[in-house]
Amino acid sequence: MATAPPADDKDRVAAVDENEDDPTYRFTEPDPELDFCGNDPRLYRVSAAGANLDDEEHNIEEDATATRQERDALRVEVEELRAEVTQLREQRRQAGRLALTGGRFASWFAAKVFLGLDLTGTMRTWFEALRHWLDAKAPADSMPVEETANLAAAIVRRWLRVGLWHIVLASGGVITAGILIWQGFLIRGQIQQQQAQNELIHTQVEQQAADTLIVRRAQLLDTIYTDSCREPAPDELAPIRGTRSEIVDDGESICLPTANHRVVREAVLAFVEIERGRDVVPDLSSVNLLEADLMDADLSGVNFFGADLRLARFRAVSLSGANLYSVDLRGALFFGANLRGTDLSETKLSRTELLWVDLSGANLARAHNLTPQQRALTCGDETTKLPEGLDMPDTWPCRWAVGESGSWISVPLE
Repeated sequence: MATAPPADDKDRVAAVDENEDDPTYRFTEPDPELDFCGNDPRLYRVSAAGANLDDEEHNIEEDATATRQERDALRVEVEELRAEVTQLREQRRQAGRLALTGGRFASWFAAKVFLGLDLTGTMRTWFEALRHWLDAKAPADSMPVEETANLAAAIVRRWLRVGLWHIVLASGGVITAGILIWQGFLIRGQIQQQQAQNELIHTQVEQQAADTLIVRRAQLLDTIYTDSCREPAPDELAPIRGTRSEIVDDGESICLPTANHRVVREAVLAFVEIERGRDVVPDLSSVNLLEADLMDADLSGVNFFGADLRLARFRAVSLSGANLYSVDLRGALFFGANLRGTDLSETKLSRTELLWVDLSGANLARAHNLTPQQRALTCGDETTKLPEGLDMPDTWPCRWAVGESGSWISVPLE
C-alpha cells in the first residue's frame, strides 16, 4: 500500500519517485519541470489517474454483481433441468416395469390358455376364492388374481375348442371360394387371350382370303380375256346359224378362242360370283366369248358392253337386268333364256335365235336386224320396247310353259 505524499512539493516528487511501483503514482514518462505556479504537473496527472481507477473499480464491481446474478439464475435452471431429467427417468422406469409386468402376465395367461384348464373345476375354485375374499372384506388389491386368471384362461380355451371347428370349416369354405375365384380369373384371362388370338387369326384369315381373292380374280380375268385364239376355217363355224358372211363383216378378221368352253364358262361364273361378293357390278365389257357355251348360267346384271358373243349358246340363262348394249349377238342361240329388263340397244341380232325367251321390260328399240320371225317365239309385255316397224303381237303378254306333248307353249297372262 503506497504512503500519502508529503505537503512539500519536492518531498512529493521524491515520494512519487520512491513509489513508482504503486499504480497510483506510476508515470510512463516523468517530467521534472514545474509549471508557471511552481507546482509539479505530475501531481495533477496522478490525481486524475486515481479518479479513473476508482470508476473502473466501480464498473468491475457492477459487472461482478451481474455475473453473480446470472450464475445464480443458471444454477436455478440447471436444478430445474436435473429435476425434469430425474422425473423422465422415473417415468421411463415405471413404463418399463409396467411393460415387463404386462408382458409377463400376457405370457402367463397365454401359457394357461395353451396348456388348457378344466372349466368346471376352475370356476369352482374361483368362486370359492371370491367367497373368501368377500367374507374377509379385503382391500381391492387382494382380489384372487390367480384364480381369476385361471378362470379366464379356461373360458377362452373353451371358446377356442368350440370355435375351432367352425374356423376350420369356414376357412375351408373361404379357401375353396378363393381358389374358385382365382381359377375364375385365370380362366377369364385365358378366354380373353384366346379371343384376342381368335380375332388376330380372323384378321389374318380375312387378309389372306382377300389376297387370295385378288390373285384368283386376276387369274380368272386372264383366262376370260385370253389372247390365245386362232382364225377358224371357212366351214368350221356352225352352219345352222348362217354362213360366215352373215356373222362376219366384210374385211373383218375373226379370232376363235382356243380355250376349252367349259373352262371359259367356269371362269366367267367364278368371276361373276367374286364380283357380287365384293358388291360391285360384274364387268365383262369387250370380252371375246365367241362360240362360248354359257348354259344354265346366272348372269343377271352383268355388264357385257361391246362384248363379242357371236355363236354363243345361252340355254336357260338368266340375263335379267344385264347390259347388252352394242353387243354382237349374231348367230347366238337363246333357248329358254330370261331377258327381263335387259338393255339390247345397238345389238346385232342377225341370225340370232330367240326361242322361248322372256323379253318383258327389255329394250330392243335400237336393236339391229330383229325380224318378226325372231319375235314370234318370244314373250313380252307392254313395257317391252321393240324396234320401229315391229308391233307388239296379240299373244303378248304371255309366259312360256311346257305343254302336254312336252314342248314349250305360249300361255297368255290373265
